[in-house]
Amino acid sequence: MNTVRVNLGSRSYDIAIVSGDAAGVGPFVRAALPNTSTALVVCDSNTQALGRGVEAALAAAGLRTA
Repeated sequence: MNTVRVNLGSRSYDIAIVSGDAAGVGPFVRAALPNTSTALVVCDSNTQALGRGVEAALAAAGLRTA
């Protein structure tokens, strides 16, 4: 997994880029947002299988998903 920093001053944030295995997404979100309990996974029919992998990784990190 690679991260890219979007520099917007006080509104800066990181983007996680995953290729193949989404397992690192859960720990990334948990470390970046330790007080977060819910995550939204957005996908369409073309990315639904990948979205399920991301959803599973987030759930494994203790996050509820929608």
